[in-house]
Amino acid sequence: PNFWDLLNGRATVQFSKMHHRVGGPVFAEFQVVQDHIDLATPVSPKVALKETWNVRAWNVGARQGYSLYDIVTTISCAGPSPVTIKKHPWGGMAIRGAPEWYGEKCKFLTSAGKTRSKANHTRVRWCSISGSTRGVWSGMTVMSHPANLRHPEPVRVNGTIPYFCFVGSYLGDFDITPDKPLVLRYRFLVHDGEVRADNADRLWKDFANPPAAVIVAE
Repeated sequence: PNFWDLLNGRATVQFSKMHHRVGGPVFAEFQVVQDHIDLATPVSPKVALKETWNVRAWNVGARQGYSLYDIVTTISCAGPSPVTIKKHPWGGMAIRGAPEWYGEKCKFLTSAGKTRSKANHTRVRWCSISGSTRGVWSGMTVMSHPANLRHPEPVRVNGTIPYFCFVGSYLGDFDITPDKPLVLRYRFLVHDGEVRADNADRLWKDFANPPAAVIVAE
């Protein structure tokens, strides 16, 4: 079943528990677990997948009109059997804009320079959505980490709804096995106005290749 597609009544995703939360002057973080539940089993609902979200918000960019937060999602089998994710045109880390963003009040831009009419199911490093609310433009740019499955990931861009998602399953089936969870990393850039491509590229490079300190023993 499509666990995110609630209308068919065959599956759902529910909050399970919170592991921890912490905050300070540099960042704030919380970790939660949610269950992907199959409602179509003959006897009773069955948890098929356990998904852990680690969300970290960084105290940067406020004076420049932006903020950053990261989501690392780890999806594990709930039992001893593997789960096959079937080829599908949507369903993954997604963003939906405000109701005011329908129609001409919404714009998309990808790392490949594609806009709304050309972006659907292209493979990208990042995708941006922006819109106008009460005459003021703002937006969000989501960056895919190079370690993610099938990176650069395909992105589903809706032609009428202010929505997009990264969708690795567009390229075909894949398995999540008990010994190998699916780990996906994303960085979210929340910004005033429309995104600047050069700024998004710079921040994606920071995300993909962060500075590292090496201790050398003499």
